[in-house]
Amino acid sequence: AIAAPDHRQRLLAVYMIVFYCAQAAGSAFAGLVPTIALLVALALIVCCGFWLNSFPSRPATRPVACGRDALDLAGLLRTSPAALAIGLAAGIGLGCFYGMGPLFAAAALKNASLAGTFMAVAMIGGVLGLVLAGSVSDRLGAKVSLSTVSLATAATSFALALSINRGAGSIMVMAMLFGASAFSLYPLGSALMNAVAPAAQRVTANAMFIVATGLGGMVGPLVANSLPRAMAAQAPFLVIGAATLIASLFILARPVAMPAVVMKS
Repeated sequence: AIAAPDHRQRLLAVYMIVFYCAQAAGSAFAGLVPTIALLVALALIVCCGFWLNSFPSRPATRPVACGRDALDLAGLLRTSPAALAIGLAAGIGLGCFYGMGPLFAAAALKNASLAGTFMAVAMIGGVLGLVLAGSVSDRLGAKVSLSTVSLATAATSFALALSINRGAGSIMVMAMLFGASAFSLYPLGSALMNAVAPAAQRVTANAMFIVATGLGGMVGPLVANSLPRAMAAQAPFLVIGAATLIASLFILARPVAMPAVVMKS
């Protein structure tokens, strides 16, 4: 809300980088310490967070006032269908990856103990991809950024599905490339949603985007589980590839709304 429209994609990328770094660190920490010690550490972190928030801080810059607009869900759907399509595809991708990625890794690598390494490598790729996306997405524009990342996710997803009988090294490389593109979908879509939504309806717009992402997260694994048993191992990445390919074609086939210029008084 307080970021300039031209910088929202970079800001969302930084936010997701911090989120995924914390997630990867938490996963690594969880495997090194007993459960009781982990729970104590989490409780201390939460208490420290509340303690830090108790100190007075300089108030954040408020968004530029644009008046109160009437709630218009249909208008938001017409304004940002590309962002919602990306949110749906991102939900499908993250739902299938987190829910079924370890099963794919165990089957493809022929070693269940390498599933955690596969997931960690994909997360590392996601962090690196977000650094790149945050650096260049504002310069390329929403349509080029979203279509490129969606097509890259589709390509790496299908490549992973086809690498089921390949060596561990090639699978890990593809996992990193997949993470670099797939983990950038959510922040780029969210940034576009914030950029094109009127200031008075930004909360509603974000809620719609989260609903689309959550819907994708529920639908993706269900579709993957419904595929024939012969392709059960490859199913999550086949579904991710199909979803992101459709999303990219949708974005390329129609104009992407650009953020409106807000005049400051």
